[in-house]
Amino acid sequence: MHILNREKVKNLWNWFPIIWRDRDHDHHFIYEVLIHKLEKQAKYIGKDKLLELLKISRENESNLNEEVKLKSQQVIKIVCEEFNIDVDDFYSRTRKNNRRYAIGITAMILKDYLNLDVADISFLLKKPNNLVSIYCTEVHELNPKHKSDIY
Repeated sequence: MHILNREKVKNLWNWFPIIWRDRDHDHHFIYEVLIHKLEKQAKYIGKDKLLELLKISRENESNLNEEVKLKSQQVIKIVCEEFNIDVDDFYSRTRKNNRRYAIGITAMILKDYLNLDVADISFLLKKPNNLVSIYCTEVHELNPKHKSDIY
């Protein structure tokens, strides 16, 4: 609990100079906020991963309507609850137990029930197309006769 509070105070301290320079009449401030946020994300998840995510977002700019986006977010939350993982862990690049299967199952659900293609699914899941395909294949290849594949 104390670590979480320390992180929050540290975050406020890091953002204070940016917010202090804010002027309501100055549109340049928006760019400062964006640059600061991207720098923090690059430090947290790594520059290569951030560039990969930005590339995926740009390549897969999708014309998905808000209803599909909302439904996909609901599917992701339900799958995360089922696999007992946080939504943040679902999107992270750190290896967690069952995260690959959660992504694969989510991708299968989005494909089967929302009729989305791999590009749209990778856009929603913030993963490259090839990883989405690999995770789906892994889920398809599970053998229900093996308890280790089910539990």
